[in-house]
Amino acid sequence: DEKATKPGAVAADGNGGAGGAGQVFWTNDEDYPHGSATSWASGVDYSGQGKHHVVDKLIDPQGIATDPVNKHLYFAEHSGFALSRTGYDGSGKVTLVHKPQNVSFQPSGVAVDQTHGKMFASIEQPNSTGYIAMFNIDGSDEQMLAGPHVVNPYGLCVDDVNEHVYYIIGGHGGQIRCVNYGATPCKNDVLLDIVDYAYNCAVDNSLAPHGGPTNIAFSVADDIYYVSDEGGDYQKLDRVNTSNPLVVPMGVAFGCMGN
Repeated sequence: DEKATKPGAVAADGNGGAGGAGQVFWTNDEDYPHGSATSWASGVDYSGQGKHHVVDKLIDPQGIATDPVNKHLYFAEHSGFALSRTGYDGSGKVTLVHKPQNVSFQPSGVAVDQTHGKMFASIEQPNSTGYIAMFNIDGSDEQMLAGPHVVNPYGLCVDDVNEHVYYIIGGHGGQIRCVNYGATPCKNDVLLDIVDYAYNCAVDNSLAPHGGPTNIAFSVADDIYYVSDEGGDYQKLDRVNTSNPLVVPMGVAFGCMGN
């Protein structure tokens, strides 16, 4: 059994229909005392069985991402001032980026594009501002993709087909924005405006290689919604198989349930 804590972010390995069982991972952000290595990550398979601790001694983990090819998990350790990586089983923890006690480098979200060898992070700074950073997947060569005064940079997610990063400007009257890191410009720099208290996002680009749409799902205070990469109106995600209301959902992730 796990003690009560605050689940902060969720990620799925997406391989449930490719011969694997499929796993969901999430961060447990205890952060007490503040800045201590008292938080952890957990995992469970898609059937709801096999719940387990993946890795302990994380510092304020507010973001998580998967690399299904290499079976790696990436963490944004907010008050740990770090971006780190482990195996799916929690082994081999590596600190990829670390700026000790640098309050201008407090990662709130992380995403990876394994195909192009890139890692992305939303970085919070004092006075509710920050920036969106891009690194090589080993943590080298930091570049600023958006900033330097992005307001409340919370979650972010990546479209590895079109090489776009979507990021959330949180709080009251926030936004969902797009920035490209490849040759294809975003269809809209601002997908949504006046979005209240969005926190995290996930990209569904499974049909994009075949000419289909790319959709961005995101959590707000009352439920999960989605919008296309064209921007415009957004809709509530149809959560089939369950009618249970969501109470302040913070994370969202896509995984493959079938072939």
